[in-house]
Amino acid sequence: MIELTLRRVITVYTPLALSWLLMAAESPVAVSILSRGAEPKLHTAALLALMAICLMLESPVIDLLTTSTALGSDAQRLSVLSRFTLLMMGLCTAAHLLLVATPAYGWLMDVMQLPQALRDILLPALVIMLPWSAAIGWRRYRQGIMIRNGLTRAISLGTGLRLLTIASVGFGLASLTKLPGIQVAAAAIVSSVVVEALFVHFASKSAVEIQTSAPADERPLDLRAVLKFHTPLTGATFVQLASISLISAALARTHDSILQMAAWQVCSSIAWSFRTMTFALPEVIISLGTNRQAATLLRRFCLNLGLVLSALQLGFAISGLDRWVFERVLHTSPDTALVAHYALLAMALIPVISAATSYVRGRLTSAHVTLARLWSIGASTVVLQASLMLLVTMGYPGWVVGSVSVYTSILTDFLVQAVFWLRSEHREISEPLALQ
Repeated sequence: MIELTLRRVITVYTPLALSWLLMAAESPVAVSILSRGAEPKLHTAALLALMAICLMLESPVIDLLTTSTALGSDAQRLSVLSRFTLLMMGLCTAAHLLLVATPAYGWLMDVMQLPQALRDILLPALVIMLPWSAAIGWRRYRQGIMIRNGLTRAISLGTGLRLLTIASVGFGLASLTKLPGIQVAAAAIVSSVVVEALFVHFASKSAVEIQTSAPADERPLDLRAVLKFHTPLTGATFVQLASISLISAALARTHDSILQMAAWQVCSSIAWSFRTMTFALPEVIISLGTNRQAATLLRRFCLNLGLVLSALQLGFAISGLDRWVFERVLHTSPDTALVAHYALLAMALIPVISAATSYVRGRLTSAHVTLARLWSIGASTVVLQASLMLLVTMGYPGWVVGSVSVYTSILTDFLVQAVFWLRSEHREISEPLALQ
């Protein structure tokens, strides 16, 4: 048995973290594009609602990364996973089409209680975003195969290409056309994910060839088994991403709602950059956590990473550098930047909590205890909604409503998963398993 080293962890983790970081950079780019156009607060607030809806629609395909990493061990399994991926892509696209082409759009706007000004500009942007879920689904499925084979460098290259595309298409359309800002942002975002999906498709061919020539697993896979593994992950992700819509709806009911929603989007565009680097951890744990020595090393790595990221976010806010970025780089108004500053400062501990949660999630997924995540996200969403309702009723500013509710939600998420993890450790089902 080869002992896992910190250098090996960093080698696998770094390209994945860089990919997540580059994806996080999309939001500041989009905000920068909108801030240079007409009615920047309105369109930045619309971006928050647009991404909340699109992320919720794509939830069934997001965890294809985890599913293909864990299950794609041979040609037969990849064949089943490919069919499953195409099925999920089709279902997500159909749901998106139904939303924009039927009265479901009006119903959703009523549920989210968005101001009329946002409702009027959101629908065309949602139509532009139709290819979003399919592109994300195929890209994450193929990336999982690459991660399983340790071919992670190309993943960050693909995300770099995605960032380049969103910037070039976004600033190009803003300069050459008179399209509303939210439509420019939507066109840039959807173009970037399609380009990345095409890149990953071709970049992953060597990884696919490796897996298709691998010895056949003694346990053949079928769609029912994939569905059993994937459904709890998808359910958890759907509920988790629906929480973004819950926050948007709550902020829409606060005083000066357009300002609060715009500021939350601006804050999130930077806060996401710190937190997102913890999202690469579960796949690292799944692929490398093959024994208890490895698990111990990975646990220390996750916690230390979270502490560093929280310290960096706190320093970024305390120093005032965040307001300089908000106003000078993203070109947001001073009042929007001030509210975003308060929110960023308040959420400085989010990265360390997220890192701890990612470690536990990775360990549970390795043990195929995927139902734990569904329970944890369900509980955290109930807590989130209760917090949002209470704080809005009490009349707190939007940034307080958002940040306090996020804390209560992610702490609940961590605690529930930790209980499942400790129980599985006690029963010795989380003893590292061979990847299936």
